Amino acid sequence: MSSTKSDRYLSNFHGEEVNADSIFLIKNGKLYSKSTAVLAIAKELEEYKHFATLATFIPQSMRDNLYDFVARNRKKLGKQECRLPSAEWEERFV
Repeated sequence: MSSTKSDRYLSNFHGEEVNADSIFLIKNGKLYSKSTAVLAIAKELEEYKHFATLATFIPQSMRDNLYDFVARNRKKLGKQECRLPSAEWEERFV
């Protein structure tokens, strides 16, 4: 992620380490990153919210290490393509 728009949003969170190679979620004025962002998103999805709630009991450092591993190896672990958001959804992404 690297754009003027994303830089503007993320610059509001001076106390947080911002790595452009990660996922971010801004919710209620708070910045979430890596595994914490993924779990916060999963909690909003009915079929994943119980798993996400349980996973928050795993220490963040362990979750983030797993997140980094999956991020580094995502091409080996999954599909080789990335679906782009529709025009309707595009404004939700930075």
